[in-house]
Amino acid sequence: MKKIYWLTLATIVTLWSQETRDLERLGGGLVGGSCEYREYSVIAKIVSIVDKPTRDCKKAVEVKYRFNEKSVLPQYLNSETIYSIHDETHSMGISKEYALSKGLTIESVHNVKISELINGTCTPMITKFTDIDFSDQKNYCQDSESKSLNPWRKFSRLEYKNSDYTLREDVDYFELRKYIFDMKTNKQVSKKYIPYSPIYRKKLSSYPKKIVSNFQNISFDNQKLTHITTFGTGAIDYIFKVYGFVIKKDNKFWTINEKKDFVWLFNKIDTEAELSLILRLNNMGKDSYRKTSNGYDVKRNKIEHKVSKITKGDFDEYTEYEIHRTYIYHITSNGKFTEELISTMRKNEKKSRVSVDFHPDPVPPIFPPPPIPLEVVLKDKKFITPSSY
Repeated sequence: MKKIYWLTLATIVTLWSQETRDLERLGGGLVGGSCEYREYSVIAKIVSIVDKPTRDCKKAVEVKYRFNEKSVLPQYLNSETIYSIHDETHSMGISKEYALSKGLTIESVHNVKISELINGTCTPMITKFTDIDFSDQKNYCQDSESKSLNPWRKFSRLEYKNSDYTLREDVDYFELRKYIFDMKTNKQVSKKYIPYSPIYRKKLSSYPKKIVSNFQNISFDNQKLTHITTFGTGAIDYIFKVYGFVIKKDNKFWTINEKKDFVWLFNKIDTEAELSLILRLNNMGKDSYRKTSNGYDVKRNKIEHKVSKITKGDFDEYTEYEIHRTYIYHITSNGKFTEELISTMRKNEKKSRVSVDFHPDPVPPIFPPPPIPLEVVLKDKKFITPSSY
């Protein structure tokens, strides 16, 4: 049978009732003699995660939670009672990164066992999260120390030089192309295309004219079920579809029509520029990154604006707030990635009250600018007309 280790947490109870004040007056550690506890199984919801100073792991966190109203602990059903938990098993605070990795996120719900002192002079209350195994905390702290030597870095630029990439040995030239399509008929409306993001050992202009002509005249294979991505054109009912095109050392041409095949260009993702390209092709935002033993971690922050309304008598009470979510993408050197939500925080809350009889002037509609005619789009000087030779 697998042995399960539970983290013992000392609970400091906010002074909301006489009963909790009595518990606090009993004091902290074991004084002497045997003690007797009464146990309850309850459900707790995490309400906040706040960093606090500590001497271990370089950072610590205070996790606050409140008991769910359906918990079988009548004297603690007051939804306003908030508890702060601190790890005493290892004599150190829980690191925020570790707490998040264990699923202790805002509004997450957990099974908790409460042991309440009824006889003796021991710790008045002991809390155990029965659905979380904290036995690896020491190892996690050691890992955190090693990660501190490899800090998060900002991406150094929006566009990268050709020398920032490392093409595989049998590839001399690569470019992405945007072709314009009718959204209704799914038909290509022009042979013209816009090349971008070239990566090369040899510039395209250095090839013989016949090779350049043949390369430019490779058609977009719209019969394939996949393409790399799409872009708006500014013209109504028209979009860009994107393919990748390759010239190998033997002057043979290859096309790339799936995101997963881009790693093939570099053998593996091993530079900031290559990582940035993979993220861009997958429409993944990027804030900062760090190298790992098998690829990269990429951190991204997302902000969602929310508004809630509660009617109280003759007034509507509005609450505006932001939900800040932080994600980490774990990306391996062969291009596989997983997404991990590491924190959720509610910020910048603002309240306002409005009479239910108040009707503000309607906001005039904002009409988008008229679409650009297709003929104007095709006049863009970035378009290449395939040459004939």
